[in-house]
Amino acid sequence: MANKVKNKSHKLFQAVSGFFLLASVIIFVSISFLIKHQDLEETYILAEQTASLISTSCRQYDEYTLGNSSKSMQELLDKAVTLDKFILDGHSFDDDLLKDFIHAQHIGGVIVLDAGLNPLAQADMDDNDAFSMWSDVLGWENTRNILDYHTKSYVDHINRNGIPYDFAAVYCNSLDGLILCYASTQKPNTDPYEVTIRTFLANNSFYKNPMVIVSDNSTLLSSNVPGLEGLGVDDCSVTKPGSISWNSGRLTHLEYDDDTWYGIRQIYNGYSIYLIYPRNEVLSSQTNFIAIVFMTYLAVCVIILAVQRYFDKSSLRNTKKQLNIINATSTIYASTILLHIDKMELEPIKLSKRLSDAFGKCPQPAQFIDYICRGYTDPGYQESLAEFLDISTVAERMKNCTYLEKEVLDADGKWFSILLIPQRYDASNTIQAFLITTRDITDIKHAEELSFKDKLTGLYNRNYLELKAKQAMPSWAMPITLIMADCNYLKKTNDTMGHEYGDLLIERVAQCISEAIPEGCTAIRVGGDEFVILCRECPADRAAEIVAKIKRLLTEKNDDKLTLSVAFGVHTTENEEFSFDKAYYLADQNMYSDKQKQHAER
Repeated sequence: MANKVKNKSHKLFQAVSGFFLLASVIIFVSISFLIKHQDLEETYILAEQTASLISTSCRQYDEYTLGNSSKSMQELLDKAVTLDKFILDGHSFDDDLLKDFIHAQHIGGVIVLDAGLNPLAQADMDDNDAFSMWSDVLGWENTRNILDYHTKSYVDHINRNGIPYDFAAVYCNSLDGLILCYASTQKPNTDPYEVTIRTFLANNSFYKNPMVIVSDNSTLLSSNVPGLEGLGVDDCSVTKPGSISWNSGRLTHLEYDDDTWYGIRQIYNGYSIYLIYPRNEVLSSQTNFIAIVFMTYLAVCVIILAVQRYFDKSSLRNTKKQLNIINATSTIYASTILLHIDKMELEPIKLSKRLSDAFGKCPQPAQFIDYICRGYTDPGYQESLAEFLDISTVAERMKNCTYLEKEVLDADGKWFSILLIPQRYDASNTIQAFLITTRDITDIKHAEELSFKDKLTGLYNRNYLELKAKQAMPSWAMPITLIMADCNYLKKTNDTMGHEYGDLLIERVAQCISEAIPEGCTAIRVGGDEFVILCRECPADRAAEIVAKIKRLLTEKNDDKLTLSVAFGVHTTENEEFSFDKAYYLADQNMYSDKQKQHAER
């Protein structure tokens, strides 16, 4: 009986033990499965967050590259304009001078051409035949149009024999031809200052130590695995097309380098981002003790994950801070905004304080542009700026254009250059997004203004006549009158009283001219004691009144030391086609006749 009870108890114990053992195995397997599932879910979420961080770095790298490219092309354009001004000032030039120029300016080469686009002089940093190298570009319509529209310029990026170049073409005012400057944008592989996607991912320790690969359609651009960076996508089993069927919404199980891995692939704007985690990082190695330490292990994992996420966020903040510093020091633009035409959205990249305030008040594109035109722009430029920024016409206006540019005066008297740069196209090559950049050019405009003013009299000088007035006059309303004026006693004054009194005589004559001419007339000192007055919508009788008023003022300012006497010549173009050279010649002849007449009367 006792044995039966004992056997029964033993069987019961065995049954309980078996049940307990079976229950323990089921619980252990279930908990292991749940932990594995949780580990895979956590790793997937972490991989998504890490991929988002890398996507942000790729976007910021693209923005940096675009801003740096725009800056390089603008600087090359400025150097071409500088050479034009140097030639315009009367300096002789030849191949040797251009060789010195490209070395001083650190550019690849330059070509100076006449109106028939025949080379007058050229120089290349590597002693190549620059004209042969760029002859096809000189035949492009955008390049040839500069000869017809002198204020135009053309900048672009092109590849020559596998080498990327920026080039800029401007009108050569003194030669009625073209100046083309170019510079290679290729950087050596050992350049310590080159910024790449790797730069934005440097010093980033990702949780669970994934293998990180960033590639485009052909090359592995960045990786934390030695030896992978720079390979073709077909040379790596992870990135080779068709080698792995990537899951959507969960980790993909794969075999790599004789080991088991889990990973994801994400596509962002032409980049493929791969995050491959080793099995021992994804799954817990402590499954033998899971029944005892499950709660402790789970708490530790949560704490570690929280700490790691904190450091990931801190690392992200530091990366963004570094990018802000790079953007602030690498671009010449005061503000940069990306306008999405397809979504009618503004995406601020970098905003000045004023534009930031405006965006806060008017985030919609049409409202923002209207607010800027009315609130921050000089009244004389508001209408033209509104037309320039018109979203409904910008896509058509930017066809076959690298960029559009406009110079405007703001309400505070500062000059700004505004560029519209295409950023994204749809399948039909229609612009879907473009950059709006602004650059303060107040100092450049002031320097330009100084080059057009005569220091002694404050009137415009010959530079203004040659570069501005002569080009604008054919568009003036008729009749157009040219008044020539020449001082009679300058040489005598210089010889008897000295050049200080000669300068004073010229100053007083210029003052009389400035006081006498009405609105619509421009006075220019063309050299020495010779002046020319350009008058739009000025018939002959009105021109006679202007001359009479100048003579009256000259008489009033005579004194016992200086005799203000001027010979005048006037020519008015009424209905015939206006020719500056013809009008200048006839006015000069009339002035000479007046000088002879005054001499005979004396």
